[in-house]
Amino acid sequence: MADLKGCFERIKRANVHIGSLKRGRVSFINRSSHALEIERNMQVVPWELTLYATPSREIPPTFGSLVGDVVNNLRAALDQLVWELSDLKSGPPPPDPIPWDDRWRRISFPIVLDEKKWPKIRKKRLWAVDPGLLADFEGLQPFRRRKRAPHRDEFAVLDELWSIDKHRHPHIVYAFIGLHSLAPVAWPWPEDPNPPPMGFDFEILEQRPIGPFEGRTKLGVVRQVRVNSMPPGGIITTSYPEMHVNLRLAFDIAFEKGPPAYGGRVIQTLEACRDAVAEALVRFEPEFR
Repeated sequence: MADLKGCFERIKRANVHIGSLKRGRVSFINRSSHALEIERNMQVVPWELTLYATPSREIPPTFGSLVGDVVNNLRAALDQLVWELSDLKSGPPPPDPIPWDDRWRRISFPIVLDEKKWPKIRKKRLWAVDPGLLADFEGLQPFRRRKRAPHRDEFAVLDELWSIDKHRHPHIVYAFIGLHSLAPVAWPWPEDPNPPPMGFDFEILEQRPIGPFEGRTKLGVVRQVRVNSMPPGGIITTSYPEMHVNLRLAFDIAFEKGPPAYGGRVIQTLEACRDAVAEALVRFEPEFR
């Protein structure tokens, strides 16, 4: 009997692998994944500080395998959805092994970026489903969901991640870093029983977009602008201003900068793909009641 139990089981498996990636990410970040350098520019007053980060450890190769496990389960859930709907409407399918020239072999979830190709691909892959569902499948296509940038749609990203893992190589995952912000810095000598109401303020002059990085990477430039106890606009230069910079950095693991994921954070990207697949399953769930 056709049902979606196997499809939802795929979602559960994908969640297990996403959980493994989350634990691995935390372990990687907590084990000194990078080295931070601060260079002073003493030619200006107040001095400017240039921030650099260098990866100190390689991303574990298991991360790429886990990404592959996630995308394979999610893509399989979509194909199984179409298979079950086809079985429900036009079944039973032929027994395994299905002959090479049998059109049941062509049944799968279409992911189309170019609207002009939709009629041909629809006939090839959705011939066995209820014709009344074709509009729903069209509404799930990247050319409908994200008309201005269909290649950035979650289904398009998932399909290409799946194709790369299946046909070419395990996914390469990069360290992800950036200067998020500067936090207030309190009086630097906490043992002082009567600290003055002051702290060191800095401003960001230059900031690299947060994203993947390889090798020594410039994160940005900051400078000390004043001490809180001074009048607005007052300037002070300390001997070691870098000691008073309270940096808030963003750390994560990310895909490479180009397609298909465009430097997106790994966990965030995979969870977005998972949610899109789950929504597709829920949309067709009433057909099996």
